[in-house]
Amino acid sequence: MKCALCGSKMDPWLVKMFDDRYGARGYYDIFRCSKCGFGRTEPPLKKNEISSFYKKYYPLGKTNLIEIKKSVDSKNNFIKWLTGTNNIAHLYITRNSKVLDVGSASGVSLLEIKALGSEGFGVEPDPTAQFFAEKLGLKVHGGFISDNPFPNITFDFVTASQVIEHEPDPLKFLLDIKKKLKSNGKIILTFPNTDSLNRKLFGKRWIHWHVPYHINHFSKKSVVKLAKKSKLEIIEFKTITPNLWTLLQIRCLFNPTQMGKNSNIWSSKTIRHITKTQSISKIFNLIIYFVNKLAPFVILPTNRIIDALGCGESVLVEFKIR
Repeated sequence: MKCALCGSKMDPWLVKMFDDRYGARGYYDIFRCSKCGFGRTEPPLKKNEISSFYKKYYPLGKTNLIEIKKSVDSKNNFIKWLTGTNNIAHLYITRNSKVLDVGSASGVSLLEIKALGSEGFGVEPDPTAQFFAEKLGLKVHGGFISDNPFPNITFDFVTASQVIEHEPDPLKFLLDIKKKLKSNGKIILTFPNTDSLNRKLFGKRWIHWHVPYHINHFSKKSVVKLAKKSKLEIIEFKTITPNLWTLLQIRCLFNPTQMGKNSNIWSSKTIRHITKTQSISKIFNLIIYFVNKLAPFVILPTNRIIDALGCGESVLVEFKIR
């Protein structure tokens, strides 16, 4: 295999990985570039498979309009920083902007863009999103950025939170986004960080491999290479670790999943009530109890220090046209 970003040889990194969240059957391998560190899931989902695959397995169809409206984040910026929920790309837009959010899912991002004083447009391949968009009065293109959605509009910002790792061709994805920008516009992306401390500590048990949904796996070096090939300039690069992700990582370490089995850890109900769910392991419950009690005193400062060192779980990167 050749690296899609630098053309160097890619070697096997992890083998016999499987969907440990939603129970899709099948094994996958992850290859890594020997030069830039870019990772690739093989075999990748094909573009014409994504919509039907996500509709079948992803939990978007299990939400409802009430949950969507409740999910709009109204916390102030300091609280978002403390909790690590400031890892969302559209939170970094400015007022009175036109914003295209790629991977707008249920439409929560578009409601938040509106609350921030800007006009939001969405792109989402999961067909369930169209139902929510119609009910909420949102402008959402059902498909991909490569379809050239909203052809008569250019945007001040194009945002994509936890999306580029799902794209069959990340370079083309970024070039297609670039076409939608005004000349002084900005691209803001977030995605998992393979340089993170947790990835190095937990190996195959790291929660953000998330195969087969995550096709691409990025290091900082590979992001720099991607920007260069796209003729974009990186103006900000930082890592952010949501405290919830740390709790989910701990839960997953103590609750291994078998291939083809759905994990209840990733249900929206479990995530909302993470301290209340039960486990067959009394030891695990005890650990989770103390982790949750100690979270404000241990997880919170630890995550903020790890982020400052650039070893956090999620990357936020901002680009502009050279």
